[in-house]
Amino acid sequence: SPHDVHHPRSNDRTSWGIQRLNYIHKVYDTNGDGVLDWQEFCTLVKHVRTHRGEGRDVAGAEAEATGYLAGGVEPKQLRITVEEFIIEVERQRFRGTSSLYRTKRPIGGPELPPGSSSSREASAAPSNIPAAPARVVYDNHVIRKESHDAAVSMSVTLDHKHAVPGFQLHPNMQGDQTARHDVPAYTIAVRILDKFEELSKDLANERRDQPDLRWRNGTLMAWILGTNDIPKQAQDISTLFSAVQSIIAPQGTLFRVPAPVKVYGDIHGQLRDTLLLFLEYGAPFHRSGDIELVQYIFNGDWVDRGPHQIETVLLLFALKVRYPNRVWLIRGNHEDCRVNPHYGEAGFQQHCLRKFGDNTIFNRAHEVFAWLPVACVISERILVVHGGIGKGEWTLDELAAVKRPIYFDDPTLLSGFLYNILWSDPVHDDGIQGINPNERDRGLGHVVRFGADITTQFCKRHNLELIIRSHECIQHGFEVAHTGRLVTVFSARNYVRTMDSRTKFRNDGAVLFVTWDDTHTALKVRPKAIA
Repeated sequence: SPHDVHHPRSNDRTSWGIQRLNYIHKVYDTNGDGVLDWQEFCTLVKHVRTHRGEGRDVAGAEAEATGYLAGGVEPKQLRITVEEFIIEVERQRFRGTSSLYRTKRPIGGPELPPGSSSSREASAAPSNIPAAPARVVYDNHVIRKESHDAAVSMSVTLDHKHAVPGFQLHPNMQGDQTARHDVPAYTIAVRILDKFEELSKDLANERRDQPDLRWRNGTLMAWILGTNDIPKQAQDISTLFSAVQSIIAPQGTLFRVPAPVKVYGDIHGQLRDTLLLFLEYGAPFHRSGDIELVQYIFNGDWVDRGPHQIETVLLLFALKVRYPNRVWLIRGNHEDCRVNPHYGEAGFQQHCLRKFGDNTIFNRAHEVFAWLPVACVISERILVVHGGIGKGEWTLDELAAVKRPIYFDDPTLLSGFLYNILWSDPVHDDGIQGINPNERDRGLGHVVRFGADITTQFCKRHNLELIIRSHECIQHGFEVAHTGRLVTVFSARNYVRTMDSRTKFRNDGAVLFVTWDDTHTALKVRPKAIA
């Protein structure tokens, strides 16, 4: 298929991954002498730094490149052959190439300029993408899983026994080195993530797609935790939950991260869709992913309706413990103990009861959910919230000052801006202005729909260019609205079918990539989807 994405597999010298590394070496070997000299290597490092959001300054690139030089090697002596380059990437002594020339060809066509559109066959994008505001560019990629052979996973083994002359492992390339005070929780998190990496590799070898409901149902929890003993499972989960709470408590109700960032929307227990998005567009794993180059935001609504709700929470919480300053969790409206019982057997409370026999894990989860942040600002230009801005009559400083834990059984919160950050929706017709009733509210007057004028005013007042939100099932996995100042992302495929298998409605699952352009002056938003 022309839309296939192949992850480089370093232990296979015939794989496209090796061809990609050969190609990267050739691109940066500008004088064509078969080796990368000092200036050519500095250019490569500069581009890697750009993808990490660290700017394009030459001095910074040269300083980092110097850190790779082994003792006694002068810059002018550096000569890196293609074989040496491949070995260093394979052994992870040099990282950052995974963001360069990632696919065989652009998926879904060339980058879309503001106001452009593309056909459903080419990219599965809506045909009426409005113009984006200045300095934000939209581009879209899609994978059709129905006709897609599963991607090849990348497997890299760390090996530092044999150093190539001229190189040494740089500390900035070794992953998140945050202090690991909670050793038991960290050990549990690493073990869980190892299982999820293994599960991703199994997915990569599947030849046919299948609904999450039919996949690994009933056996996954014991396999992930390595035991059938339910009390031991509950003990490990509680240990992990406590560690997450201790990490997120000091990180603020509103936090700020630099681009590049990936933003995931609603998951709703559809774990398989999340892992498929990881496979197609890069995973937050240390050995086989891009976590050292890109930060991850999971924008709420991880539970209710789907078949793998606690497993999804385990994945995200393990990621938070393993990468506390690279993975970020935002609260959604379903991370609320008042909401879950309304979904009956499909709700998170009943899900936990079936798994563990009582409400202990359910209650402990909500103790952590109450500490979750509710918003993020990306590179001082993009606001991320789960629902919306409500009436927009609040400031970022007011939000940052909100104390946690937050429990919505307090009736004073229901009429405030915080509740609307989790629950409100945009008006989808840009011609309808102002504040409008929201059908979610059932006449209570707490939750609103906000028009394009409210979004524009809020962005101008806070010097923002864009609002990213989730909360609504979107047919193509993402939707741009409000003259380009608002985009919705939804990551669970065929969400309505999880509630009613008779429906013919299908939706894609998407993730947003927020990256800098080549000049490092404008942010690009790149929706990527699986169908």
